[in-house]
Amino acid sequence: MQFSKTLAYSLSFLVTSISATSIQLWAGGDNFPANEEQRGLSSIHEGAGFNYFFLGTNAQTFEYSESEGKIYQPISEQYNYTVGHFTESEFPFLVSGVAGTPLSFKIEDGVLLNENGYNFYIAKNVSDPYNYGQNAYTVGIAANDSSFVNKYEDVREITVFAYKV
Repeated sequence: MQFSKTLAYSLSFLVTSISATSIQLWAGGDNFPANEEQRGLSSIHEGAGFNYFFLGTNAQTFEYSESEGKIYQPISEQYNYTVGHFTESEFPFLVSGVAGTPLSFKIEDGVLLNENGYNFYIAKNVSDPYNYGQNAYTVGIAANDSSFVNKYEDVREITVFAYKV
Protein backbone atom coordinates (compact mmCIF):
# COMPACT_ATOMS: atom_id res chain seq x y z
CA MET A 1 0.00 0.00 0.00
CA GLN A 2 2.72 2.49 0.99
CA PHE A 3 4.70 1.62 -2.16
CA SER A 4 1.73 2.30 -4.43
CA LYS A 5 1.04 5.60 -2.64
CA THR A 6 4.68 6.63 -3.06
CA LEU A 7 4.67 5.55 -6.72
CA ALA A 8 1.50 7.51 -7.42
CA TYR A 9 2.95 10.56 -5.69
CA SER A 10 6.21 10.24 -7.60
CA LEU A 11 4.36 10.07 -10.90
CA SER A 12 2.27 13.11 -9.96
CA PHE A 13 5.32 15.36 -9.87
CA LEU A 14 6.77 14.19 -13.19
CA VAL A 15 4.54 16.45 -15.25
CA THR A 16 4.90 20.22 -15.18
CA SER A 17 1.92 22.29 -16.20
CA ILE A 18 2.48 24.73 -19.06
CA SER A 19 0.10 27.31 -17.58
CA ALA A 20 1.80 27.63 -14.20
CA THR A 21 1.91 30.89 -12.25
CA SER A 22 4.73 31.81 -9.85
CA ILE A 23 3.42 32.41 -6.33
CA GLN A 24 4.62 32.98 -2.79
CA LEU A 25 2.75 31.89 0.33
CA TRP A 26 2.37 34.15 3.38
CA ALA A 27 0.73 33.48 6.75
CA GLY A 28 -1.78 35.71 8.50
CA GLY A 29 -5.35 35.79 9.74
CA ASP A 30 -7.23 36.57 12.93
CA ASN A 31 -5.39 33.93 15.01
CA PHE A 32 -1.91 34.87 13.83
CA PRO A 33 0.36 36.13 16.65
CA ALA A 34 0.28 39.94 16.58
CA ASN A 35 3.99 40.38 17.33
CA GLU A 36 5.23 37.64 14.98
CA GLU A 37 7.22 39.04 12.06
CA GLN A 38 8.04 35.69 10.47
CA ARG A 39 5.22 35.30 7.93
CA GLY A 40 6.73 33.80 4.76
CA LEU A 41 6.31 30.06 4.12
CA SER A 42 9.51 28.27 3.16
CA SER A 43 10.29 24.58 3.00
CA ILE A 44 13.44 23.20 4.61
CA HIS A 45 14.86 19.75 3.94
CA GLU A 46 14.24 17.48 6.92
CA GLY A 47 13.85 13.97 5.59
CA ALA A 48 14.20 11.50 2.80
CA GLY A 49 12.39 13.02 -0.13
CA PHE A 50 10.55 15.90 1.49
CA ASN A 51 10.84 19.34 3.07
CA TYR A 52 8.83 20.66 6.02
CA PHE A 53 7.34 24.16 5.90
CA PHE A 54 8.31 26.79 8.46
CA LEU A 55 7.60 30.49 8.81
CA GLY A 56 10.45 32.85 8.01
CA THR A 57 11.11 36.44 6.99
CA ASN A 58 10.94 35.53 3.30
CA ALA A 59 8.61 33.32 1.31
CA GLN A 60 9.80 30.68 -1.11
CA THR A 61 8.60 30.94 -4.71
CA PHE A 62 6.53 28.05 -6.07
CA GLU A 63 4.66 27.33 -9.27
CA TYR A 64 0.87 26.95 -9.18
CA SER A 65 -1.12 25.08 -11.81
CA GLU A 66 -4.70 26.28 -11.55
CA SER A 67 -5.95 23.53 -13.89
CA GLU A 68 -4.38 20.78 -11.75
CA GLY A 69 -4.69 22.54 -8.40
CA LYS A 70 -1.06 21.68 -7.66
CA ILE A 71 1.63 23.80 -6.05
CA TYR A 72 5.14 22.65 -6.84
CA GLN A 73 8.78 23.59 -7.14
CA PRO A 74 10.68 22.43 -10.23
CA ILE A 75 13.87 20.63 -9.23
CA SER A 76 14.91 19.64 -12.76
CA GLU A 77 13.46 19.70 -16.28
CA GLN A 78 11.58 16.46 -15.52
CA TYR A 79 10.82 16.53 -11.79
CA ASN A 80 8.96 18.71 -9.32
CA TYR A 81 8.56 18.78 -5.56
CA THR A 82 4.78 18.89 -5.06
CA VAL A 83 3.15 20.41 -1.96
CA GLY A 84 1.20 17.98 0.18
CA HIS A 85 0.98 16.69 3.72
CA PHE A 86 2.87 14.08 5.68
CA THR A 87 0.55 11.93 7.73
CA GLU A 88 3.04 9.43 9.16
CA SER A 89 3.52 11.52 12.33
CA GLU A 90 1.27 13.06 14.97
CA PHE A 91 1.77 16.57 13.64
CA PRO A 92 0.26 16.98 10.14
CA PHE A 93 3.25 18.58 8.44
CA LEU A 94 2.76 20.61 5.27
CA VAL A 95 5.54 19.33 3.01
CA SER A 96 6.97 19.61 -0.45
CA GLY A 97 8.77 16.75 -2.13
CA VAL A 98 8.29 13.21 -3.27
CA ALA A 99 7.08 11.80 0.06
CA GLY A 100 3.75 12.53 1.69
CA THR A 101 0.35 12.83 0.09
CA PRO A 102 -0.10 15.46 -2.65
CA LEU A 103 -2.91 17.94 -2.13
CA SER A 104 -4.98 20.07 -4.48
CA PHE A 105 -5.49 23.76 -3.85
CA LYS A 106 -7.39 26.70 -5.26
CA ILE A 107 -6.82 30.40 -4.76
CA GLU A 108 -9.86 32.58 -4.08
CA ASP A 109 -9.40 36.32 -3.55
CA GLY A 110 -5.75 35.74 -2.66
CA VAL A 111 -6.51 33.07 -0.04
CA LEU A 112 -5.10 29.57 -0.49
CA LEU A 113 -7.77 26.91 0.06
CA ASN A 114 -7.30 23.16 0.19
CA GLU A 115 -9.85 21.31 -1.92
CA ASN A 116 -10.40 18.75 0.90
CA GLY A 117 -11.44 21.55 3.25
CA TYR A 118 -8.35 21.16 5.44
CA ASN A 119 -7.17 24.07 7.56
CA PHE A 120 -3.67 25.47 7.97
CA TYR A 121 -2.03 25.53 11.39
CA ILE A 122 1.21 26.73 12.94
CA ALA A 123 2.81 25.32 16.08
CA LYS A 124 6.12 25.18 17.90
CA ASN A 125 8.01 22.19 19.32
CA VAL A 126 6.44 19.65 16.97
CA SER A 127 9.33 17.16 17.15
CA ASP A 128 10.61 17.68 13.62
CA PRO A 129 13.82 15.72 12.87
CA TYR A 130 16.25 18.67 13.13
CA ASN A 131 14.28 20.59 15.78
CA TYR A 132 13.85 23.73 13.67
CA GLY A 133 10.38 23.93 15.23
CA GLN A 134 11.86 24.84 18.61
CA ASN A 135 12.57 28.38 17.40
CA ALA A 136 10.28 28.76 14.40
CA TYR A 137 6.65 28.05 13.72
CA THR A 138 6.09 24.84 11.79
CA VAL A 139 3.22 24.81 9.27
CA GLY A 140 0.68 21.99 9.23
CA ILE A 141 -2.51 21.19 7.35
CA ALA A 142 -5.33 19.05 8.70
CA ALA A 143 -9.06 18.54 9.05
CA ASN A 144 -10.99 20.77 11.43
CA ASP A 145 -11.48 18.04 14.03
CA SER A 146 -7.76 17.46 14.50
CA SER A 147 -6.70 15.91 17.79
CA PHE A 148 -3.12 17.20 17.59
CA VAL A 149 -3.96 20.77 18.63
CA ASN A 150 -3.57 20.08 22.37
CA LYS A 151 -0.24 18.27 21.98
CA TYR A 152 2.03 21.09 20.84
CA GLU A 153 3.04 24.58 21.88
CA ASP A 154 1.18 27.65 20.63
CA VAL A 155 -0.98 25.88 18.03
CA ARG A 156 -3.00 28.33 15.95
CA GLU A 157 -5.21 28.03 12.93
CA ILE A 158 -4.01 30.48 10.28
CA THR A 159 -4.91 31.80 6.85
CA VAL A 160 -2.42 31.30 4.03
CA PHE A 161 -2.34 33.95 1.34
CA ALA A 162 -0.99 33.28 -2.16
CA TYR A 163 0.52 36.19 -4.08
CA LYS A 164 1.69 36.16 -7.68
CA VAL A 165 5.33 37.11 -8.15
